[in-house]
Amino acid sequence: MNSIIKTFASALELFFTAILCFFLFAIPIHFNTILAIGIVSFAVFMYSQNPVVNLPVASSAKGANISDDTQKLLMAEEGEIKE
Repeated sequence: MNSIIKTFASALELFFTAILCFFLFAIPIHFNTILAIGIVSFAVFMYSQNPVVNLPVASSAKGANISDDTQKLLMAEEGEIKE
C-alpha cells in the first residue's frame, strides 16, 4: 500500500474518531483536537493540489543489475575472483 494513501487514511481516521467519540461517548472535542484536524486537513488539501508522481522503474535494467551482482557473488564464493 502506498504510504501517501496511508497518510490520507490516518487523516480521515483522526476526523472520524473525534466526531464518533463525541456522539457515541459524549467525549468533548477540545480546541487541540480541532486544531489538529484543521492542520491535517490543510496538509491533505495542499498535497492534493500538487501530488507526487512516482515514475516507473525499467524492469529490464534493474533485473540486469541484480543478475550481474548475483553472478559476481557466486564467483566470489567459488574463489574465482581475486581482489
